[in-house]
Amino acid sequence: MYFIKEEIFIMFFVVTYIMGEVELIMKVVLERLINLNKWGSSHSEWNRVKKSLPSHLKNTKKGIKNIDKARKRLINERVMFFSKKTGEDHVSLNSKMKKEIFEFIEKNEIKEY
Repeated sequence: MYFIKEEIFIMFFVVTYIMGEVELIMKVVLERLINLNKWGSSHSEWNRVKKSLPSHLKNTKKGIKNIDKARKRLINERVMFFSKKTGEDHVSLNSKMKKEIFEFIEKNEIKEY
């Protein structure tokens, strides 16, 4: 079990070096919302989406800043909707931007050899 966590951390470090941390966070958030099938009016709590990110990002000042940058960028590019529901921040994907979302994920895909 320890080796698996270490391999994931090393892989994340290599991918971060190639792509950039903000783009990687954006990709992980988009994949999480796609897997949860959160399109249009179907939304999920932002805190629940953040849980899918690696702990070394969630628990450091730099990581928290990059998570906020990624969220703002996704909202400003109109890829992700943001709303306050039940006192919590909720997010969902823009169904009109489906093509661009899948292109972004495919463009930032890391191929293993």
